[in-house]
Amino acid sequence: MQDSLHYQTGHVTLPNGVGESNVPKGFRYLDVAQSTKVLTKLWGNPTAENLGMLFPADRGPLDENNWAFVVQYDEMGYVKDDDADDINYDDLLKDMQSDLVATNKERAEAGYGTVTLVGWAAKSFYDKQLNALHWAKELKFNGEDENTLNYNVRAY
Repeated sequence: MQDSLHYQTGHVTLPNGVGESNVPKGFRYLDVAQSTKVLTKLWGNPTAENLGMLFPADRGPLDENNWAFVVQYDEMGYVKDDDADDINYDDLLKDMQSDLVATNKERAEAGYGTVTLVGWAAKSFYDKQLNALHWAKELKFNGEDENTLNYNVRAY
């Protein structure tokens, strides 16, 4: 399957009128349909909305030690810099862990293994210059020996 993927570089238009992007040097973009196949068929994730994926130019989804950026859009609103200063990351972690209880029930009913949010893999922070919230979750997938890093950047 890896050889059948068609990557794009340079300027790409994201679906659903969300926007456009220039693929950074050293990366390549997979469109929504191909990304969905990678996420569900190759990596065993439940179906979820995405706008594509960015892979390092020298790695594909089946390569050892692979990783990628999943491009998503969420109309969750704007975070003011002053409000970002008040984020309690310990409370945020507890909320995310609680949310996983319902998610794990759905995963189990759909035939997927459960996920445990072990904790923060790195200190969470808000970058005022870029208006971006960063958090890194350490996840434990049922049946896996090694934990997984899930790094999120929310740009506002």
